[in-house]
Amino acid sequence: MKFSFFYTIIIVLLFLSFNKNIFSQADSEIIMDKYKATIIDNGDSFYGVYLVKKGRKMGVIDYDFELKIPIKYESIKYYEDYYSFYIVQRKKHYGLYNNEFNLILECKYTKLEKVGAYIEIGTKKGIGLYSLYSRNYLIEPIYDSIAVSRDFVNYNEGITILYSDGKQGMVYMNSDYIVKFDVEWDSIKFVDSEIYDVDGEWYSSYYSFKKEGRTFRYFLDGEYKIEIITEGYSNVDKQRLRKLRADTIALDETNGDGIFKARVTASQKWGLYQDYGDTIHILIPPQFDSIVNYSWNAPFTMVANDGLWGVYLWEWGDSIDYNREVPCLYEECKRVSSSSSGRFYMAAKLDNVWFWVDWYTGKRTTKQVWNSYDEMKLSYYDRSTYYSN
Repeated sequence: MKFSFFYTIIIVLLFLSFNKNIFSQADSEIIMDKYKATIIDNGDSFYGVYLVKKGRKMGVIDYDFELKIPIKYESIKYYEDYYSFYIVQRKKHYGLYNNEFNLILECKYTKLEKVGAYIEIGTKKGIGLYSLYSRNYLIEPIYDSIAVSRDFVNYNEGITILYSDGKQGMVYMNSDYIVKFDVEWDSIKFVDSEIYDVDGEWYSSYYSFKKEGRTFRYFLDGEYKIEIITEGYSNVDKQRLRKLRADTIALDETNGDGIFKARVTASQKWGLYQDYGDTIHILIPPQFDSIVNYSWNAPFTMVANDGLWGVYLWEWGDSIDYNREVPCLYEECKRVSSSSSGRFYMAAKLDNVWFWVDWYTGKRTTKQVWNSYDEMKLSYYDRSTYYSN
């Protein structure tokens, strides 16, 4: 019984395969007879249609043998999405058909590329963003380049950074409204960190806008309907300044844990702090001309006095090593971490040569020296595995 069933399955599969070949062959003959074209994709990549070719030109024919996209393009690419579409190329320019085979964009664009839920579009004037949903430009194609954020995958929400003539702008869109910042800023950066606006309202993230040495912060309110831009110190930061008798505060815009640097007015020295609400905890006392923020889970950071750099330890949870430092002896320091092992290393420069230093003790660990950090980096480990900060 098992033997008979096995051979029955084999015969059925062979029959289906044979009939498929007959079906494909018959379709090929019909298409050749009607359009003088050959099938180059039978629906594996182009859902529900045939991609066909005649000479060097391509087109699309459906299973009823109706011509859906004329056979006149050098290339045709199909993108299956909520709004499926075809990008076609003719004479080094690109056009677009929707999933109903309507020509939405003529072949006059220098670039059409799918980006999330949108089409990055290029013309002689510049780069922009096109919406299949609204069938119009979300961003006019007039910019040198654009950068679409990863969260810009829905059809009604996201951030795009605009670049032109060395300046930056930004477009924020959600289902209710669009906010656009003109291309006039020196830099725009997303900051996932604790911050307060000028009225003391707390936010967990914001955008940092910088122009002509001034920093502005962009927030959305709790209902994500309006924009708030602040410049200068918030009421909370002003309270911190008074408590620490400081004249300047610099927020840590990387780690998102409420850490900040402050410069004491009298000594003009920097310290590193963390605000717990009722108390301000001193992480590094205000004894240094410069302090580099701690990297995520890093056990040390770099501090400087009189133009020379050293190390300040922060052994997580180890009170014995708290506040211990390696003297400021070096012209330059770099903290290097391994993305695979999580270990941290320290490279230092003295007398114009680079070498490795044990950040825990301050002792040199290599006799060899390098003329530049890049040479040293390549000599010691794989560049792709490690990064510096």
